[in-house]
This record gives sequence, structure tokens and C-alpha cells, in this order.
Amino acid sequence: MKKALALIGMLFCLTAVPATIWANSKTYNPPSKRGTIYVVVRFKPYNSRDLYPKTKVTVKWGSYNNSKSYGTAFTLKTVGVVIALSHNNADSVPLTVESDGTVASIAQLNSPPSESNSGNYQKDSW
Repeated sequence: MKKALALIGMLFCLTAVPATIWANSKTYNPPSKRGTIYVVVRFKPYNSRDLYPKTKVTVKWGSYNNSKSYGTAFTLKTVGVVIALSHNNADSVPLTVESDGTVASIAQLNSPPSESNSGNYQKDSW
């Protein structure tokens, strides 16, 4: 019985812990006004064994759920992505962004963040 429990505990550590270590998540409560919410995500670290590196971004916002993968396509110049989300309702529904990269920032702004002007970030809107 003790061996079985030890084996189950070891399997849990081998499967669950790495998933939580690599997942990056941030939650943002937007103000109750319309506007554009900008999400800045940095790509996961480059791995030379991965020929087509991709970083997955998932947005959960009320009933809205969307996921998309972004890649660097062999160029190390691109370091992340800036995603513009339209906040069409004057409400304050929490917005959660998860990624296997790094969620650097989430903010509702009048103008795009500085990363949007950089050639090092891809731009997208959902």
C-alpha cells in the first residue's frame, strides 16, 4: 500500500508540477468603460530542438474564450505579440490571459503600448 501511494505521488509530481511551472496567467479587471484592452505576451524561451517554435495564448473573458498560437518562424528578432481586444460593453468582467510564454501586461489604454511600435512584436486583434 505504501509503495502504491508513493508511486501515485511521484506520478503526480512528474505530470502536474511541470504544467504549473510553465503556465503563466494574469487576470485583469477592466474599468467600466468602452475602449481597447492591450495584452502583451513575450514568447517562450527559444529551444534549439524546436524547428517551429510556437507560443500559445488563451483569453477567457466572461463567455468569450479564444486561443491562438504565435510563432517566430526561425527569426529571433520577434520576441512577443501585442493583442488588441475590443471592450465594447461598459462593464467590468474579469479578463484572464494564459500563455506558455510570459504575460507581460494587460491594460485598457487610449493608445497602444510602446511594444506595439517596436518591430520586435507581432500585432494582432481579436
